[in-house]
Amino acid sequence: EPISVFIDDEPLDDLLDAYEAWCRSGGQEGATQDFSGLDFRSATTLIGRKLTAANMAGAILYGMDLSGAQLQGVNLSGADLRMADLSGADLRGARLIGARLTRATLDRANLSPLSLGGDRTLRADLTRATLTHASLRHADLTRARLLEAEMAHVRDQGCTYTLAER
Repeated sequence: EPISVFIDDEPLDDLLDAYEAWCRSGGQEGATQDFSGLDFRSATTLIGRKLTAANMAGAILYGMDLSGAQLQGVNLSGADLRMADLSGADLRGARLIGARLTRATLDRANLSPLSLGGDRTLRADLTRATLTHASLRHADLTRARLLEAEMAHVRDQGCTYTLAER
């Protein structure tokens, strides 16, 4: 039997379901939730989850499969995403400042700016992120901030860096 994590007596998977309902309904259903600092490794699945604008700063997602996840505008600053699979994830406008992405897979991930309406956009920010040995094949890093990011041995064939700050 897998270990269940509870936050204020609520199972983590139930909180994720409620947050996803909140995202899908524009705040009419479910509930918002602060996921900062949480260890997600007990979650049943994060594949394809809709976690738009979630605060996951400092969260532990080591080795997790977040492929195809909807993570637009999410705050993953300082998060542990080592060995995580973010293939095809929508990370437009995501904050990944100081995130640890060593050996993470971000193939086909979208890290381009998130449109906020009108002419306002939110850029993906990977300032001081560690991407050593990460895979960014065919990822879109258009206008992403990569200042002081550690990118040794990154596999980035077909990656788009148009107007990225490096």
